[in-house]
Amino acid sequence: MIGDKIREARKNKSMTLNDLASCVGVTASYISQLERNIIDPSISALRKISRELGVPMFYFFDEEGKDPILIKAEGRRKLKKPKNDIEFEYISPVAKEQGTKMELFFFRINPRSGDEFLYHNADECIFIIKGSVKVFLEDVMYNLEGGDSIFIKENVPHKIYNAGSRPAIGVTCVVPSIT
Repeated sequence: MIGDKIREARKNKSMTLNDLASCVGVTASYISQLERNIIDPSISALRKISRELGVPMFYFFDEEGKDPILIKAEGRRKLKKPKNDIEFEYISPVAKEQGTKMELFFFRINPRSGDEFLYHNADECIFIIKGSVKVFLEDVMYNLEGGDSIFIKENVPHKIYNAGSRPAIGVTCVVPSIT
């Protein structure tokens, strides 16, 4: 219900009833009645609430389980650190928890790291944001710089190696999820 979603979004922003009411220009009692689903908001009130809570208006109308899942930078979960010293953080929902079909990871490869070949039953696309890496697909090497990407078909042995002196940063998408 709309009130439940208003309460959830307000609490996620660490706002009190008074904080939200003041920003929107209504009373705390009005916000409380909305959150308890006693009354329905007007479109203009909902638009103001949406703006103050930083969520799109459709957030309040989506069917249960169809809400977008927001992952804040400070709340990203880390993937257990593999042996090859590449740090991964989820920037998409964890598939096994949310039932999604893909997973997206932010990664950091430290200098002189990433010397193990991997393969999995999923397609993968790697995008380098900053730095440079060498990507080995079986016995072929590709040099990737910031802004470059490479697509790897499922079950192709591959490794990413940072031969530089600074960490390389990127994003990788895996479909279907492998965690």
